[in-house]
Amino acid sequence: VPSTAYVTLIVSNIFTGTLSTLAVTVMELYQNEIPDLKPALALFKSVLPWMLPNYCLGRGLLDIAMNHYLNYAAEEFGLCVRPGPGGTCTVSPLTWDVAGKFITSLL
Repeated sequence: VPSTAYVTLIVSNIFTGTLSTLAVTVMELYQNEIPDLKPALALFKSVLPWMLPNYCLGRGLLDIAMNHYLNYAAEEFGLCVRPGPGGTCTVSPLTWDVAGKFITSLL
């Protein structure tokens, strides 16, 4: 039945995108406590954008949200966590370091 195959494909895409994004995020959180994770994290960060477009979508949205809250903290509280281009503390969400590389991989 075509509808069953379509639903199965959608569910598998959602599952792999969520799982890969979550795995990389958790590995980033624990990479300083467990140094053995750094090579695996580097491998996942270099391979997953080319293998899973749904990882690019999830990771791009996550980075855009994190960038928004860092920009908000810079504007509202004067906390400059990372300096942007031109000495400003706000960074555009479409820059290469935020979501540009994931947008490029999706193209």
